[in-house]
Amino acid sequence: SLTNRARAYSLRIESMDELAHTYSSKTFPILVTLLKDSQEDPPLRYRAAQKLVEIDGTRAVRTLREIVDNQSEDPFARRTSLALLVEKDEGAVVGVRQKILAILDDRSEDAALRQYALGLYGAWDDPGKVQKLRDFVDSKKETLGMKTNALFILESLEDLEFVSSAVHRFLKDKGTPQELRKNCVIMAERLGDPEALPLLGGIARDRDESSTLRQLALGTLGRMGNDATINDLEGMLRSESNVTIRQTIQSAI
Repeated sequence: SLTNRARAYSLRIESMDELAHTYSSKTFPILVTLLKDSQEDPPLRYRAAQKLVEIDGTRAVRTLREIVDNQSEDPFARRTSLALLVEKDEGAVVGVRQKILAILDDRSEDAALRQYALGLYGAWDDPGKVQKLRDFVDSKKETLGMKTNALFILESLEDLEFVSSAVHRFLKDKGTPQELRKNCVIMAERLGDPEALPLLGGIARDRDESSTLRQLALGTLGRMGNDATINDLEGMLRSESNVTIRQTIQSAI
């Protein structure tokens, strides 16, 4: 049967399809249970959510909204429910946009759900979108994931002056989480930002920086730099004692 985890996945999918086709009063709650069950395979749970929408769209919307609203529900069930609500969006009837904005503004929410909501928000036509995304980047209270994803979305929206300024700020600030600074090194190269070269050079020379960040900066300098940058790297090679960093400099040159 569908609820027997010992059965092959393909057979359980067939059972689900058959159950949805021969819809009865028991079908809907069985599918809801599958969607909420954190022990089940994610693809099966997502399929269950899709079947809910197929067999009774109106009831499914109510149920999916209840799952999204309940912070005690399993995070995957909430993300899946939000995804299906977006697909089913009928504007004001479903109120998906208002729900997504509420998730974005609530820092107590599940981190992955907020980042998923941020990606959805980034695709909207919203006159206030760029400023809201900038606020995520600038906020000292915001999570690393939200800052990083907001930066990437702003880059895709070609808000390049702000993105470049933020990248420079994070590269300068050693208090910025290393993962964000690593992403900024990558972003500086993708932007082809010549003003970032001195900052990258400073990171590469700074022995107090992590070896990983220094190596990343050195590789970027080697790909982006001009003759002056290569000369700086050659000078750095003569004074550098760290074997790994020396090898990275040699590769960059």
